[in-house]
Formats: sequence, C-alpha cells, structure tokens
Amino acid sequence: MRNIENEIFNTLLEDGFQNSSAIASRLGLSPKMVQRRIKQMNNQERFKVIVVPNFVELGFKAWARIGLVVDPALLKQVVSELIKHKSIYFVAYSIGAYDIVISVDFPNMRLLHDFANIYLNNIEGIISKEILLLEDPVKYYRFRWPVKNTANDNIAQNTGRHIIDELDIKIIQTWMDNALITAAMIHKKLGVPYSIIRSRMRYLKDNHLVNLEVRLNEAVLNYVWVTIGIKTKSKSNIISTLQVLAEDPRIYLVSRCFGRFDIIIAAYFPNLDALMKFTKTKLGNIEGISAIETCLHGTPLKYHNLKFDNLADENPEF
Repeated sequence: MRNIENEIFNTLLEDGFQNSSAIASRLGLSPKMVQRRIKQMNNQERFKVIVVPNFVELGFKAWARIGLVVDPALLKQVVSELIKHKSIYFVAYSIGAYDIVISVDFPNMRLLHDFANIYLNNIEGIISKEILLLEDPVKYYRFRWPVKNTANDNIAQNTGRHIIDELDIKIIQTWMDNALITAAMIHKKLGVPYSIIRSRMRYLKDNHLVNLEVRLNEAVLNYVWVTIGIKTKSKSNIISTLQVLAEDPRIYLVSRCFGRFDIIIAAYFPNLDALMKFTKTKLGNIEGISAIETCLHGTPLKYHNLKFDNLADENPEF
C-alpha cells in the first residue's frame, strides 16, 4: 500500500519546496490531495522551509565550518552571542571534538580572518577553535558544482558569474527571514515597485542563486544530524571520493577541506543505527577513505532564516 504522505515528504526533501501541482504531476496524485497533505504536515511542524543562497555563484570565497571548545559555565552565553552575527548561518551544540559548531560565509578571506582572530577571540568563554575551510564545495542541498582537479582551479572559477546589486542583497536577506514571503510583501517592506521585485526574485530562482529547500524539523522528527571529517589515503583519492559522496541523498554538504581533513560532509539520518550503518557500509566501502571523525549536532539554534534564540537558554539536547 502506498504511503502517500511519505512520498510527498520525500519529494519535498529531494526537490525542494514547490507548488502542489508539480508534486501531484510527479506522483500521479490530485493537486488538492497534495495540498491537503502538505498542510497537514505543516500543521504537524514536520518540516521547515528555508531559503538557501548559492554561496559559490554569489561570489563568496570564504566558506567555513568552525568547531569551538567552550567553557561549560559560559556555554549558553557564547551561543547567545553567536546567534546574533549575520554571517553565521548555522549554530548548534555538538558532541565530539567540539562543544559548538558554527558555519559562516564571507565574501573574502580577509573578513573570515578578522572574524576568527578578532570577533571569536573577543567572546568570553571560547577556549579554542578549529577552522575547516570549505575550499572546493561540490554539493550543498540541490546546488552542485564541478569537482576540480586542484583547489586552485576552484579559486579561479568562484568569482561570481552573476552581477548582483544592493537591491538583490536586500531581497535575499528579506527572503531568508521568511522563506514563504511574496513579492507583494517584499514590495511593501522595501518600498520598491512590485514589478521590479517580482522580476528580481524570478531571476534569483531561475539562475539558481537561491533555492527554497525543505529541512526536516529535528525537534519533531528526532533525526540525527552530523558533520563528518574525512581523511583520504592520498591526494589522488580525493576527487573520486568527492564524486561518490555527492551522489548520496542523505548527504547535503560535500566539500574539499583545507585543514585537518581532506573532505567535509554534513548529513542526516533517522536514528543512530542508520548513522552507524552509513559509516560502516557506505564510508567503510569507499576505497580512498583512510579515517573519519564524526561530530553529532543537537537541534540547530540558528539555520539560515530559522533562528531559535529561546533554545539557547535550554540544556543541549541530542
């Protein structure tokens, strides 16, 4: 017997947020049925819609995941401070080598350098940090980029092929605050003619500068989210390993890494058993991998347009 709700849910996860008619056509269902089921899942808070920017095409050259070791007595204070920073798009408690994991994106390396060596150093409670620079991203949700032979090839390409201006940036920022906002609502908020806002939003979507993605609600579904650092047997194994990992639907981030690891991935699983099976049967069977290090995350306290400031006052949950 078909589990229609799961089919719709999985389609949203794989293909991003879309209208009911598109999903109905793919699954052979009526648009009204799809609309009703999506409404039910939304009422159950099974998923959240987020706007994910295409960091590579927008010209961001300093994308990193940073692990922080923090004084336990100041953990909540540190998290509350990190949530406020506009360039930090991911904040979560973690288990493993770090107490907190954050993700950041900056237009250039100088800004990342200042962030790491001035901003983070001035936050009371941070004991140490490890910066994992995502120097050659291959996959982020539905965004895909070619695997490069060397990191230098990637640096040459990631200059931002699309020219965006201050209005585009304001639209993206407003859109990220509310993924389901309409052009009419942005028109009223920014005071820019509706036709211009509508045209700009269409351009951003059609050229894959932003995607509307569906993210599982960890607090409701209790999924396990992880960052995994991977070491390869030799540099010659990196390209083939990146290609294999990018094809796995459970992995939403794949990148060559500058730092202690050769590759960084981020993924989600329905439970710990599924994670253990993945590390043993999937990663364990990739010939080029020599070692892995897994870092478990709690429910994110901030993720793109989603901010859960109230959770920073609670005890970490995993």
